[in-house]
Amino acid sequence: DWNPIAWLQQYSWKSRLTKWGLCLAFVLVECVTGGSFNFDNNPSVHCAELLTLAAIYTFAGVSGFLEEKRNGALELLLVTPLPVNKLIFGRVWGLWKQFLPAALVLAVSYAGWLWNNPGDWEFNTAIPGPIILACVFLTLPVFATYFALRVKNLFVAAVLTWVALYLPLAFVIAAFGVNQSNIILMLPAFPITYAAFALLACFLLRHSLSRRIYSF
Repeated sequence: DWNPIAWLQQYSWKSRLTKWGLCLAFVLVECVTGGSFNFDNNPSVHCAELLTLAAIYTFAGVSGFLEEKRNGALELLLVTPLPVNKLIFGRVWGLWKQFLPAALVLAVSYAGWLWNNPGDWEFNTAIPGPIILACVFLTLPVFATYFALRVKNLFVAAVLTWVALYLPLAFVIAAFGVNQSNIILMLPAFPITYAAFALLACFLLRHSLSRRIYSF
């Protein structure tokens, strides 16, 4: 009853090393820097953590599917009784599980800083950022898988993934502007817009896989 695609994301020693090695590295960094997202004291360290997680997450999301496409594993999966929807969800679920521990380390650290420094942050600046990052974390595997299917080059697929991740953000900002008085309306608009774009990508991905429309 288990989804074999999700298992494939975790079975190799490289995947396990990436999962727990990255988590351990972030824990050590947080311990050394005081265990909080104190951007006033050390902004470069925490920005570097976010960029590192984003880069590795994108690379894993794109490169794994590209490799399966090139070595013929994708063709074997498509001729099995496994539904296309299960193949897509299994891949997305596997990537979530692989990078969730590292993401939780950063999230808990940031939440701890908010809790311990209630006077140093404002709702308009401290809350939207984590919501956007959570939306990016949840939708990145969908976009990465779609562009890995349709594009041959790893770098191009990664760039297109981040362009797709930026479009919902740009759409919300264009609709509501940058006025802080609209922040309450923008907070639910971010997850709704990201979900809509991700569902569109899922539809296109399912269509491409069902009809074998992809490039080697």
